[in-house]
Amino acid sequence: SDISWNEAIAMRNKYKTLQPLKVEFDNPNNPGTKTIQTLEAFKISASQLLAIINNNKNGGGYNADNVVFYLGAKDPEPGYTIPSYNIIAVGMRNNALMIPITEADKADATKSSVYDKADPCPPFCPNNNQ
Repeated sequence: SDISWNEAIAMRNKYKTLQPLKVEFDNPNNPGTKTIQTLEAFKISASQLLAIINNNKNGGGYNADNVVFYLGAKDPEPGYTIPSYNIIAVGMRNNALMIPITEADKADATKSSVYDKADPCPPFCPNNNQ
């Protein structure tokens, strides 16, 4: 989902204060209980990556040369004990992040192509365990 640059910085700072990554999710084999496992990966939306690279709102008509993936975290949702971890995807061109310039625009998710939509694995793992 779209997030502001300020939200991305807050999640990056939160991540830096935490220990190795675990994920907590509803146990599909025992409804009403939670499962805690080591975070293995993230599944990222290809369409959002293409938007960062080819249609960046802060690109000035230019494509991103690279995509930087920052690690971030949010406080646990109600009923959970472990923070949720995020991958924050940001375009980069000529060694500069493609983010809004003004402070007002940095706080507005609609003014940038910064995304935190990455589903954690587990539980959103591919069907085949390779």
